[in-house]
Amino acid sequence: MDALKIEEMEKMLKEAQLEKARLIESRERETQARKLMLEEERRRREEAEKRLQEETVHRQQLIEKEVKMRAKNFSQ
Repeated sequence: MDALKIEEMEKMLKEAQLEKARLIESRERETQARKLMLEEERRRREEAEKRLQEETVHRQQLIEKEVKMRAKNFSQ
């Protein structure tokens, strides 16, 4: 009878260890997926910031060009 109890406890321990391993693996997958999502979001934000900066520079150049044209037309 003790042998059966020990065998049953060993079986339960093995099942618990397998479940723990599955949970750890699942958590690692979730962590990796979250990390990839955050990296993608950071990349998108950096690209948007770069486009915004380029657009700002372009608009500033257009404004400067317009100011020069108006100054030239005004002086004539």
